[in-house]
Amino acid sequence: MSLSAVLSLIFLGVFLFFWGQKVLTNHVTDASVSNSKAMMVGLQALMKKGADSEELQKLVREMNQSFSQMDIQLATTDFKKLDSVEVVRSEQNMTVHYPVKVEKQCIACHTEETVGSQKALITHQFPLSKVVFSLTDVMVLLVTFTLISFLIMFALTFLYLRFWVISPLKDLSHFIDQINSHDELDYLSKRTNIYEIERIRHAFNRLGKALSDSYGKTVQAAHFDALTGVGNRRKMLDELVEELKQARESGSPFTIFLMDLNQFKPINDQYGHDVGDAALVHFATLLKTHFSERGQLFRMGGDEFLLVLNNTDQTNVPNIKKQVHDLLSEHPLEEGAFKQTLQTSIGSATYPDNATDVDALIKHADMAMLKDKNGLAEA
Repeated sequence: MSLSAVLSLIFLGVFLFFWGQKVLTNHVTDASVSNSKAMMVGLQALMKKGADSEELQKLVREMNQSFSQMDIQLATTDFKKLDSVEVVRSEQNMTVHYPVKVEKQCIACHTEETVGSQKALITHQFPLSKVVFSLTDVMVLLVTFTLISFLIMFALTFLYLRFWVISPLKDLSHFIDQINSHDELDYLSKRTNIYEIERIRHAFNRLGKALSDSYGKTVQAAHFDALTGVGNRRKMLDELVEELKQARESGSPFTIFLMDLNQFKPINDQYGHDVGDAALVHFATLLKTHFSERGQLFRMGGDEFLLVLNNTDQTNVPNIKKQVHDLLSEHPLEEGAFKQTLQTSIGSATYPDNATDVDALIKHADMAMLKDKNGLAEA
């Protein structure tokens, strides 16, 4: 707010300087013209009586005595030719030159003259230190000063509040809307010189970071398996719906592979859950690394995983199964004292050959996996 006051005073100082100069010039000019016209009336009356140049100058001296705040001079010869009133200002004085023009009534005596020609020059010289303003001028100055001061203060205060208060508050409001809509939170970078609002800005930025971190963890927990890092069952269902939609639009097939680890419960029971968890992570890592460019891997729960491969039909199924078994054979699990090649049962379902909706695809793959598991068990 102090900035508003300083700017207001500077502006008012500049304004008053130029406005004061104009008021002073107008005041002196008006006084000079009024006095000159009065002189003209007196001079014309004397000239009608046949007064000579000395008598005219006597009238000028009398007027100087009556108006001591100015120096009046009348030049009837060797005067400056002017078309209109001229104002000349110096450091100490202000001089007004008033050209005396010939009027129609003057032609009766000055037959050799023409109407509008300059006959003389009346000069008024005002010492600036003796210029006195009227009460009206002073009142106008005070009223104008007050009104302009109010308008400037209002404008600067409005701009100050808009920039330093309203704009930051709008940013905070937008920030709250982002929180409510779970949008990505923007960092509030616009600073303000108001201490309280600046503290609120920093607090909101801290809150935004905490909420973003928390929201990210929540999304991670809601859509990804905490142990293996692959998508969970919820994300799998969402992705399968989207995959099915795209497949229907493009006409391209895709195949899902449902897999679980054979003898996983005995591994857990005999070697502990740490080894069991390591087996799940090892299995997921192998599949995710090998098939990452062709599809997506999800953990259905327990030791069951579902692999979705794009642009894959039934003719590709045997080769995919072989790749999975080869991966497990080539990369046995080593966890402490445990070293063993993991085995898996695999069931598949292809869109649109085996099913045309998500539930039917999963059911078909599950039944195929059970058949594969039973076949392994019988073997």
